[in-house]
Amino acid sequence: SHQVLVKHLLPNMVGLWVFGVGLHDDVGRGNFLATYFSSGVLAMLGTLCYGVASNTLNLTSLGASGAMYGLCGAYLWMHRLDHFKIFGFPPGNSEGISGLVLLAVAGGLNIGYAMTPMRFKVDVTSHLVGMLVGVLAGHWMEKKREEKEQEELLEKQRSEEFRMTIGAAVIVLLILFIL
Repeated sequence: SHQVLVKHLLPNMVGLWVFGVGLHDDVGRGNFLATYFSSGVLAMLGTLCYGVASNTLNLTSLGASGAMYGLCGAYLWMHRLDHFKIFGFPPGNSEGISGLVLLAVAGGLNIGYAMTPMRFKVDVTSHLVGMLVGVLAGHWMEKKREEKEQEELLEKQRSEEFRMTIGAAVIVLLILFIL
């Protein structure tokens, strides 16, 4: 599989560079590694389960495509409403392609592979399971970030209320002292 540099290893490395760096910057090292390894392991287990269930254990699977698709899925899910230009396309002042559309295209291409003879050469199950795990991880990380932001906002409000209460108490004491 990875013996063919241009067909497999290079696209995986480009995907890891494009999506991995962005995801790492967004979520940090721990969440990045958790997403990478969980996507890879669950993608491999998904392939194994599919192979056993369909009696098709004749596909050789080598590499970390499921993990890379997991990083892609997480990044694109977390940026599903953002717009991306790919090699300057679409040209001009147009917004670009949304992350959700890119995610759908990646999934659709893999589903398309599953319906062609390529299914015997490409571990589509690993790609799709890895992407699904990545989307779920991205959703979970978004929720955790929102919870943290809500807690920080609540803490800021409590701190402000405390300062106002102390300020009011000082004013009352000053008034009582003057009287």
